[in-house]
Amino acid sequence: MIMKKICLAFLFLLLVSCSSADYFPSLSNSQTSTKEEKSTTPENELQNFRALEYIYPSITVTVRPTSTKTPKPSQTPEKYDFAIDRISDFMSEYNYYEVYYISDYYWKELSRRIESYGNAERITVLKFDGRNLDYNFFEEIEYLMDNDFHFVTIHELRGFVTGMVELPLRSIVLVADGGVYSRKTINDVTSRFTELENTYDYRPHLQLYIWTNSLNPEENSACLENMCWEAFREAKISGFYSFGTNSESRSNFSDYNTSYIKTDIEISKNEIFDELELNVYSILWPYGICVNDQDLMKDLSILIGFGAPIENIDDIYVNKGDEEKICLPLLLVPYEDVLSTKPEGNALQEILEQMGQ
Repeated sequence: MIMKKICLAFLFLLLVSCSSADYFPSLSNSQTSTKEEKSTTPENELQNFRALEYIYPSITVTVRPTSTKTPKPSQTPEKYDFAIDRISDFMSEYNYYEVYYISDYYWKELSRRIESYGNAERITVLKFDGRNLDYNFFEEIEYLMDNDFHFVTIHELRGFVTGMVELPLRSIVLVADGGVYSRKTINDVTSRFTELENTYDYRPHLQLYIWTNSLNPEENSACLENMCWEAFREAKISGFYSFGTNSESRSNFSDYNTSYIKTDIEISKNEIFDELELNVYSILWPYGICVNDQDLMKDLSILIGFGAPIENIDDIYVNKGDEEKICLPLLLVPYEDVLSTKPEGNALQEILEQMGQ
């Protein structure tokens, strides 16, 4: 039966390719992409998607409207091949390939932004409260998309802080914590992000850091039938999220010894792998208290961490090739007055203006 489906889908794709020069990246393990110049329209992209969906039912089909924005380059410049290969390697370690983020379509847009705005030497990380991803949060996202910002995935951030991946000047990292309360917020965010993707012709992206305590049915009645983890599984499939850990206990680790910290993070990482099949390598430090123990982080395979103390406006940026990879700064974004509490008194627009964005 499976072979029959594959043969039918292959025949469908062959017929489509014979009638047009459209291209959509292969879902095979090979990350090599064609360099022939080919056009892609939303209608034909959807045809290819549906053929692929016949074999891979978990694929979400998204129809992109015809864009009236800046014309896109015809193919991904070869100078980005190294970066794409590194992103593919990181995805392999993470145990989840997302074709969209290594496709020609995606890297055409990324390269266009670099050509339009220049290369980033530093980027801002915005931290949102995962319990309150509401109307004001979506206003912030819409503002960023109105201004053509690139949303950075965890793999791209890893490449940026190690100096292996170039990002456009207009780049932003969105971070939020996740937990029991995410059952509702994830559905709302995914639905709104889908609308925004269709409106702006590209995806917003949120890095979600899971507080793993009390997510299992035996621990919490709100998670009966494993509904809490199911919400995160649906988020993973949607393609709008990267994942990391916010620890198991969400303790202030400055009060505990190395053995406790190691056990806590190991439990959290293992739960995420058991439920989502992801080897996460990043952490949102509870209470913003970094544990900058290089040997411990190596043992835990933690490569990226957020939570650096910020005292003035110059400290809020993540730098290309940043040496403090385990203790990167982030900007807390409340909702009532759209001003950051860290440092106090700076609106998002002001931060971006200071960066020349």
